[in-house]
Amino acid sequence: MNIPTWLTTLTAILTFTAARAEVFSELSTNFIVGTDIPEANPVGLVSRGFVTGLPVGALVTNLTVSLDVSGGYNGSLYAYLVAPNDSTVVLLDQPGVTEDNPFGAGGSGLAVNFTESAGESIQTAAETPGEVTAGNYLPAGDFSNCQDTPADGEWKLYVSDETAGGGQAILVDWSLTLKVGTVPEPCSLTLVLGASLALGACRRWARS
Repeated sequence: MNIPTWLTTLTAILTFTAARAEVFSELSTNFIVGTDIPEANPVGLVSRGFVTGLPVGALVTNLTVSLDVSGGYNGSLYAYLVAPNDSTVVLLDQPGVTEDNPFGAGGSGLAVNFTESAGESIQTAAETPGEVTAGNYLPAGDFSNCQDTPADGEWKLYVSDETAGGGQAILVDWSLTLKVGTVPEPCSLTLVLGASLALGACRRWARS
């Protein structure tokens, strides 16, 4: 027996609408700072950046943080990122500091991208004394802390220079590259359920 045309059409509409409920996009934004990082001050410097204009309900699926610091001594720097929902990831924690090397990495300045796809941690990266360290690195912490968190809102970057000496470090700027996705809204979930019920009705109709 043929399935009624109206039931087939209803099922197609419901399924299509539910599938369209998930949207992915990418946003890159840069925050200019140009401020000294206080020496020997664990409170350090906070830079606030706002992300707006993303789809309603957008959640972070992938995150890259770029950091531009001039001067100073990299082995004394500490930085972490705070997402709009207060989830935190440590970006660098006095890189190179070990029991055998209490002063840490000897580079001066950073032009780095913290990304999940990097092959080496910033904590163990080789640095040339007195020169800028550049490239792609894993953060000291774990980006999974910011997975599936709201993307829209205030992001905060904290940077501190933990020890005196080594010259003045300046936070030039930092940026975020966010890949986001929106989960199906409750009404869309209802549509998915409706589609399933419609399919069930189709099968019962076919058996009758």
